[in-house]
Amino acid sequence: MEGLPPLQPGDIVPHLYREVHARLKNHVDAAAERPGTHLAVIGHTSSGRDLLVSSLSKDYPDAAMHTLTSPVTDVASELGAFEGVPLLFLRNAHFLATPRIGGFDTLESFQAYLAGTKTSVISGWNTSAWHYYAAVTGIDAYQHRVVEIPPFSAGRLKAAIHDRYGKTIRYVNDASLRSAFINPAITHKLAIPFTRRAIAIPWLILDLNILASVVKRQDTNATPENAIFLHLTRIAGGNSGVAAALWNASLQYPEIRISGIRDPPVIEGLSVDERHALAIILMLESVAPEDLFGILGNEARQVLYLLRSRGIIEDVEGRVRIRLILVNSVLTYLLRMRMVT
Repeated sequence: MEGLPPLQPGDIVPHLYREVHARLKNHVDAAAERPGTHLAVIGHTSSGRDLLVSSLSKDYPDAAMHTLTSPVTDVASELGAFEGVPLLFLRNAHFLATPRIGGFDTLESFQAYLAGTKTSVISGWNTSAWHYYAAVTGIDAYQHRVVEIPPFSAGRLKAAIHDRYGKTIRYVNDASLRSAFINPAITHKLAIPFTRRAIAIPWLILDLNILASVVKRQDTNATPENAIFLHLTRIAGGNSGVAAALWNASLQYPEIRISGIRDPPVIEGLSVDERHALAIILMLESVAPEDLFGILGNEARQVLYLLRSRGIIEDVEGRVRIRLILVNSVLTYLLRMRMVT
């Protein structure tokens, strides 16, 4: 993308979620009229949840905005300054607990705060963390409404990209049956009988997204542009942050080819400690290393090193997060391992 700044989620979220923003605003308007009415907004990592909550807060001059960046230990000191404010927009509310045994005392204090305050709290939560916390503590019972950020459509993404780039992009559908069967990043180890040796063999997986694009080329109504946005939306899973990361990785301005938008590698073979750490990072989304050390204990340093070596996590501005293009792969893997719901 030489000469152009990379696409940011903030460039496309307002276009992707106009109806969601309008629906949320109706709920917040109702909460503003009834003190102590609480709304939870849940969404996966990089789904656009925080951008929507921040955008909403600007419509209410008397509201306060507060963002949690690390696990909270004292609700009274964290939120006490906002008592008397009619509306409190609270981002990253998943930091009100730590996903471990005994890590829910603060969240229970927050429930007591919600039960007693006249301030209406609009809180944003990671979806995986929300489901876990709701099952353990019943935090959902303290919300008058829970709104989940839905996946966006290919049509919405197309309109958002058009607004950002105009008509300067050239779309090329060069999908082939050969490319649909190649995923060289995936290998499996095969033990050689009667020896201690093992060899790594490539595991060719049918990429249904590429295959669908090949089929679409036979449809005279499916333009290369439409095929690319359908393909990109499927791989991104309707997640705005993942879509932006895939777009940036694939765009060779002014051209983007469907063959350049590939499914990320399948994640497999992680140890119990690696899975545990990855589940915590997924639920907290972006977390300081020292906070992870406090949650994970002595194994944290080695586990984080291994996850970085695998290319699954990255360090951004001194915080640890899952690489955006791997968010859906990590979520799929942890769901399969029953580490999240």
